[in-house]
Amino acid sequence: MTEWRMGSLELMKVLSDPRRIQILNLAKEPITVKQIAEALDEKPSRLYYHVNKLVELELLKITETRQTGNLVEKFYRSEQNLFVKGDIRLQAENIPFALESLQRALMPGIKLYEKALEKVNEQLGEGVEEIKNFPYHISFNYSSGRMTGQQWRRANALVLKTIGDASGENSNPPEGFFPEVTHDEDEEEGTYQHIIISYRIEDAIKLGLIDSEE
Repeated sequence: MTEWRMGSLELMKVLSDPRRIQILNLAKEPITVKQIAEALDEKPSRLYYHVNKLVELELLKITETRQTGNLVEKFYRSEQNLFVKGDIRLQAENIPFALESLQRALMPGIKLYEKALEKVNEQLGEGVEEIKNFPYHISFNYSSGRMTGQQWRRANALVLKTIGDASGENSNPPEGFFPEVTHDEDEEEGTYQHIIISYRIEDAIKLGLIDSEE
């Protein structure tokens, strides 16, 4: 199941942290903080803050509590994929915060792209003649085309739906989530530039490119 939400500032902040995205995806089935820590090769003590934040925003749910001796172990689960659309008014009223959240999500990918290029350059210097792929999971794709504002909005929704479908989720956005028309210029044609950045969080963490919030 996929949930589509309008994003509060707190929700935008939480989901701009790649480490928390990892936790949500690991919790598709009930899992403990200890098990999450093992999967991420991290100390459990460094994850409780993130898990509690996700519970606070109802992104994680406690499905079971077990007591073994004096220890209480909680199992957490994220039952749905989540797509968040930032609230325009809140972003406009908090511009530095909005830009910081965007930067936190984008910069690991940009830094990983730089590291990948440096690695390829090393391989070329070592005499490797043919390099077909980057050494890390990083992709920058560019596309442009003429379309109306309405077509552009539909294209944005289709991209998100395709990503959700690829993960095995039915991800049709609810009616009204992407408004068809918001101003007169939506009927006019323009040249739109599309830039899709995709990277594997684990690669960025391994290279020390993500500063996760404590």
